Amino acid sequence: MTFSLAAFRSNRYVLAAILGSAALVLFLALSFIQNVQKSLWRNAVRNLLETTVQGANGLGTALQKDMDVLAAFAQDLRGINADDPEQIHKKLVAFSRFGTRIIFATKEGGYQATQSSPLPLPPAVEKVLEKPQTAGGVIEPHIHPITGRRVLSVYVPVVVQGGNRALLLMSTPIEKLYGHYSPAFYGNQGYSYVVDEHGGIVLRSIHHLSNKTFVNVFDILQHNQSRNADKLKEKMREGKTGALLLENDERDVLLCYTPLNINDWYFLSVIPKNVIMRDANAILQSAFVLCLAMAACLLFIVNVYLRTNEKYTNEAQYRQAIVSEAYLALSFNITRNRLEAVLCSQSPGFSASAQGLSSLDGFAESWARERVLPEDREAFLSHMERDGFLAAYARGEKEDECEYRLRSEAGDLVYIRQSLLLTEDQGTGEIWGLLVAKDVTENKLKEKQYTEALVAAYENADQASKAKSEFLSCMSHDIRTPMNGVIGMTAIALANLHDAERVRDCLHKISRSSEHLLSLINEVLDMSKIESGKLSLAESEMNLAELVENLLTMIRPSLEEKRHTFEVLLGNLAHEDVIGDPLRIQQVFTNVMSNAVKYTPEGGTIHFRIREHYNEPSNYAQFQFEIEDNGMGMDEAFQKRLFTPFERADNARLNNIPGTGLGMAITQSIVRLMGGEIKVDSELGKGTKCTITLNLKLQDKREHSTHGLEGLRVLIVDDDPDTCENICLILDKAGLKSEWASSGMEGIARVRAAQERDEGYCALLVDWKMPGMDGLETVRRIRAEIGGSMPIIILSSYDWTDIEAEALGAGVNAFLAKPLFRSRLLYLLKKLVSPSGTEGEHGLLPAGTDFSDMNVLLVEDNDLNMEIAREIIGLTGARVEEAENGQAAVEKVRLSPEFYYNMIFMDIQMPVMNGYEAARAIRALPREDVADLPVIAMTADAFAEDIQKAHDAGMDGHIAKPLDFDLLYTMMAKWLSLHRGGVSPKDKP
Repeated sequence: MTFSLAAFRSNRYVLAAILGSAALVLFLALSFIQNVQKSLWRNAVRNLLETTVQGANGLGTALQKDMDVLAAFAQDLRGINADDPEQIHKKLVAFSRFGTRIIFATKEGGYQATQSSPLPLPPAVEKVLEKPQTAGGVIEPHIHPITGRRVLSVYVPVVVQGGNRALLLMSTPIEKLYGHYSPAFYGNQGYSYVVDEHGGIVLRSIHHLSNKTFVNVFDILQHNQSRNADKLKEKMREGKTGALLLENDERDVLLCYTPLNINDWYFLSVIPKNVIMRDANAILQSAFVLCLAMAACLLFIVNVYLRTNEKYTNEAQYRQAIVSEAYLALSFNITRNRLEAVLCSQSPGFSASAQGLSSLDGFAESWARERVLPEDREAFLSHMERDGFLAAYARGEKEDECEYRLRSEAGDLVYIRQSLLLTEDQGTGEIWGLLVAKDVTENKLKEKQYTEALVAAYENADQASKAKSEFLSCMSHDIRTPMNGVIGMTAIALANLHDAERVRDCLHKISRSSEHLLSLINEVLDMSKIESGKLSLAESEMNLAELVENLLTMIRPSLEEKRHTFEVLLGNLAHEDVIGDPLRIQQVFTNVMSNAVKYTPEGGTIHFRIREHYNEPSNYAQFQFEIEDNGMGMDEAFQKRLFTPFERADNARLNNIPGTGLGMAITQSIVRLMGGEIKVDSELGKGTKCTITLNLKLQDKREHSTHGLEGLRVLIVDDDPDTCENICLILDKAGLKSEWASSGMEGIARVRAAQERDEGYCALLVDWKMPGMDGLETVRRIRAEIGGSMPIIILSSYDWTDIEAEALGAGVNAFLAKPLFRSRLLYLLKKLVSPSGTEGEHGLLPAGTDFSDMNVLLVEDNDLNMEIAREIIGLTGARVEEAENGQAAVEKVRLSPEFYYNMIFMDIQMPVMNGYEAARAIRALPREDVADLPVIAMTADAFAEDIQKAHDAGMDGHIAKPLDFDLLYTMMAKWLSLHRGGVSPKDKP
């Protein structure tokens, strides 16, 4: 190697000694400078204090001398008649010979040797005359009554004839006093003040630095030195002599103060700090020059040392950086094939065994045998050959690197990246090597995970790409299939216009194909909104019974077409009225039920179970909806991909079952958005069970009233025991008395026996399809025995349209669809058997009602849509007027008479003015009728947020395109029924 550890340590100690000495010298130099600076500052302050005291003494001496003169003259005037001006004037003239100008002052005025008449007295003198004091003193500067100059006056009191009091005054011009109290110091750089006990400036120096704008010295200090001002006040109250250093933005100054013992006045001296420290700064500059010279010498010495030691230091740092955090680090003399040192090892066992190793070859063999995995040993040993290192260094290759795996002492697998650095000792010419092995297990594992993640991402992307490609292919087929039906049936209908039955059949198939096409488009749009995060939920009141009835209405044609058996089973359903998004929940049910119908072969069985779990007093309940079929089922592989968009089972494609692969993905997204859960259990070839769990808020409604039904007896005739027991449970909880029979013959026997006991039933519920004797035959026989007084209700899971006329003729009073919900069952019973029933209630007006006396405004920019809507609305008899955009609609309403239009159907996306703007503009017209005029959105914007936008714009309802005729007629019946008989919208209840 190029240096030894001992040499490095020796150089380090030398450097430490040099730096220590330099620090000591620097410390001593700075201490000396600091002490000199403090000593010079103390001397300067002491000198300025002495100068201040001298100035105060000079002023005091001058004023005391004048007072002594006045005191001598006062003795001569004692007892003089103050009312004799001539005598006073003579005395003043006589004393004036000594060169003094004295004023004799009484309350009537002042007298002077140069003037025999009395002089007006300054206010300051009058103020002293009024004080009952006997000692002399000094009057603050004032204007002399004769000279008009600013003077400072000393006075002594004189007791005149009659015991009255007068004053003798001697005034000295202010500028004359400056020579007595304003000594020159530090080259006339300092200046002085005389202030009273309140800080008011009595006398100030004629100096360019003396502040002429302030009249109080504390005002000067308060500007930037509030703490020093308070300190100076305290010292003046105590009569102290001292000094203060005042720091401000312009420059620092030293202020010295001493009492004058005249009127509690103080003498102040001020001098800039830089003037005082001028000599000190010269000394300090010399000291700094000396320190700089010493520092330069030290830097030169340290630089020489560092330049000499730089190579050793760099090599040590480089070596330390390489060895740090190494799993193993060794130093080799390759020329001598000798192991020099184990610099670092995280393997204690190897460190102990390495004590007996002396050669590079010995280390390589031991390490390979004890640690390296067998499959990596050969590669490791090939990188540890001594001759190979020497040959590589000769070629100029000074680094070698390899990777291998080993087992740690704990048995863990460790990935090692080993580096060997080669260098030449300049003194001996020997080749040395530094081996550093680092643990890179974590990096390797991360690389492995990253690689696996990339592979998985690629596979997912590839699968998604294939799924989308397949989706587009399926969509092309699925869209073309209903389109083919629409186009083909249209052509057939045109070719058979003379055959009304054939045309009717074609139109029916066109309608079914259009509905299928619309469902495909809705699924694609819903999936798009889900992926963009724009799917939103509404919150409104809904009834579970209505949702299930709507579901049955939609899927019944498909069920009958495939001859499926469908049952709805209600388990402990206590709350039917809940709050949620009925459209989205209906969509969830429809998607799952459609799959059950499609993927169940003909003649299959589908069960729809509803369970409720409710814990009082919570206003939420958990509802579990299970849809189970015995259809094709799914394998485990596809169940994992079931909720992936565009995914479809292979058997679905083979069997040409239509679909987009989006239904279950949409269903899962909606359920999760509602905070619910969806679970699917399936077995290939046996069927599928889909469980949807939702937590729904309960409506705050009272229980349905059963007043008038308590104690009444009801008989249920059904071959299904579960159905009978569920109905009996509902009726018993409502306070009725229920019994059931499992066949028509048993039911007839029970009715006959009850009649004989004079305990007849108040109502009879009979299933339509029963083995042996069906429901209609049972009703005929019962009517034959007991007559037509007892209400009879037919129960059915099927569409009873075909038998409705026959059933009514047999004596049936009403029909009730299975499953039987509590609210529907009790409502119908109360209507049929209670005197206070709801016979007067009625639903919405049926489609086709005559609205010939009504005026409807249709706003639509598309000619074809306008024609369709005009014809459909016209079938009701209403008069239809048209507007091609929102602006035209607003003008029509504005120009029409009050209450002319009874309803407006408004498109949304229109030129000039859209539907939202038009609705707001119509509501804002200054008319009475527009506030209650029904405005209905008729648009292709069919999502929940579009319905909310219409509501926010002031519209009363929303109908999506393509138009649902029944919904359109229901909407018209709801709003236009208020106008029958001339009732105005403003009179609506």
